[in-house]
Amino acid sequence: MRRASIGALLAVLVGAIGAFPGTAGAANKWTGVVIGKDPVRNAVVTASGGGVVRTLRTPTKARSLRVGHRISVQALALPDGTFRAQGVRVAGRATKARIRAVVIRRQRALGRYLVSAGGSVLAIRTAPRRGVRTTASASGDGPQPGDKVVIDATLSGGTPSATSLQTVGHVSVLELEGIFLGLSGDGKIRIAVAHRGEVLVAPAALVAGAAATAMPAFKPGDEIQLAVSVDATGAFTLVHAQSDGEDEDEGLDIDDDNGELEVEGTIKELTGMPVTSITVQPGRNSAPVMCAVPPGVSLAGFQVGDRVEMECELVGTAPTLTKLKRDDHDDDEEEADGEVEDEDEDDDD
Repeated sequence: MRRASIGALLAVLVGAIGAFPGTAGAANKWTGVVIGKDPVRNAVVTASGGGVVRTLRTPTKARSLRVGHRISVQALALPDGTFRAQGVRVAGRATKARIRAVVIRRQRALGRYLVSAGGSVLAIRTAPRRGVRTTASASGDGPQPGDKVVIDATLSGGTPSATSLQTVGHVSVLELEGIFLGLSGDGKIRIAVAHRGEVLVAPAALVAGAAATAMPAFKPGDEIQLAVSVDATGAFTLVHAQSDGEDEDEGLDIDDDNGELEVEGTIKELTGMPVTSITVQPGRNSAPVMCAVPPGVSLAGFQVGDRVEMECELVGTAPTLTKLKRDDHDDDEEEADGEVEDEDEDDDD
């Protein structure tokens, strides 16, 4: 399965052929409906058949395009999982769209949900007077943070309005993109998302049992991307942080179906004897990623400086190693020794 880049959100939850961001530099064509705009990135967000969401960077067209425009697109896939437009043609208007996304939070006072989809954060209005059909969630109070949803929405007034929200699953790790505002009084990371949206993320140091997570030296106003874990209360804890940009490809992806992290980079540290944790540096503008090594798994043959591909899943709030192999592009690849991965599952991807 193709992983959704952390620079892409969340191409979140897409399951159709052609739904995933292509190889960087590859040409892509699609027809979709504009469901949102991102002036900071000179981008629009589109939804195609089945709810597939993509973020399209189009500096020459972004201002003139409107929510509801149906457009035909030819674009290049970018390293961050978004797309750069080569050709955009307005082919009509649409009054509704289907959107696959992950819930970030519900803003009751503003009558909307914040969701992550296709490399962007969107605001989805609710319509309490008409009523919005929702499926039961674990809380019984509609979709919760981390829930995967399929949204049917009408398009008017510049913001999609939900007529139904169907919960179809849940993720333990999700992506956030936005503007770094600084730290709150209790040390949480403040991120501005969508219009009038703010999300707080606790650094791992504030959460008991969470693995230590480094964060680059962001300045207020920086565009950033975070991978965060979500707990039963809907609170977010930092898993990984990096700067946001169309040319950023920091080697960290998220598998949205099972919440696994996939990291490509250089081993920075192997801790313990035998090794109990491994730290991999994905890229120069990205924080290193540390994953715990399960008991009985040997990393013999790996050393600091090796280029590797690593997969980790969240156990509680701690990323834990599930797969490790040397990334040397040779046929003779070395893998971690132990019950780390399911070979049958790996063959099915």
